[in-house]
Amino acid sequence: MEALTNRLSLSDLQSLLLAVYRQRTEKMSARDLFNQYQQNRFVQMASNSPVERLAFEQLAFGLLPKGFRAVELSPVAPLGANSIVATVDQINSVVTVRNTEVCSDNTNVMALECARQRRRLLLENPKSREVIKYASSHRLMRPQLMEFPGAFPHFMVFGLCSAGRDEGGFKFELNNLSEHIIFYLNLLKKGTVVGRPAKDIEVMIMPFNSKREALLEEKLMQPLSKLYPDVKIQFDRERTSGRGYYLEVGFQINARNREGDAFFLADGGFTDWTSQFLSNRKERLLISGIGSERFMWGFKR
Repeated sequence: MEALTNRLSLSDLQSLLLAVYRQRTEKMSARDLFNQYQQNRFVQMASNSPVERLAFEQLAFGLLPKGFRAVELSPVAPLGANSIVATVDQINSVVTVRNTEVCSDNTNVMALECARQRRRLLLENPKSREVIKYASSHRLMRPQLMEFPGAFPHFMVFGLCSAGRDEGGFKFELNNLSEHIIFYLNLLKKGTVVGRPAKDIEVMIMPFNSKREALLEEKLMQPLSKLYPDVKIQFDRERTSGRGYYLEVGFQINARNREGDAFFLADGGFTDWTSQFLSNRKERLLISGIGSERFMWGFKR
């Protein structure tokens, strides 16, 4: 273990593992391959219809707020894409023998691209406030067992990422948080277009910094309540999940299907990832995503 983790370079480790798996596959038969396909949960087909998923994606991309760029991500991400900046154990990612990992969170990868674009802007103007906004629909893979309805080893997530500079007065945070939440509410409300009606929608705001509560109430929650009087919008001060992962404030969106079953669908919040990537405390980042495959699975008409 010491030799593999400390004495071998990543390129030498890659060469070693490639040789190991080449020799292993040379000893395997067609029957072995077939048995793998039957037994390995990671290689099973997706639960949803690609035709229905494409209809959902068309709806979602069509509802994107102005300024968002739709992007297509690689199936793999840099090694440590989740564990290095986020509070996620590396064991919860599927690592490849080529020193990459199967993408397990598209917002982490979009954050890296946001940082690259923000770095370009900062080289031109060290005080640039231009906001970089990305959206992607991506199939993710996570190895940990999740035993709840609608949990799959690989699944689609539609994610958003907004990166910029601190504007003072919590202005960047409020503007972009409102934009993300409005997008998801519009998407859920138009779910009937793709045969997925949602009801009893609720937005839970997690004020991880209690000093922001009054501002969030006045500048975020009250305006949203006027726009969506039928949506329940409230604070969730008891939630512990996400604390430490998200900073300052996070949100969660839940809804019920026609049978009355409750589903946790969308989640988001602020992180310091671009600040870490660029070694700049003024950088701000908001990430969010909706479990599109979970939504398609649980909200059939």
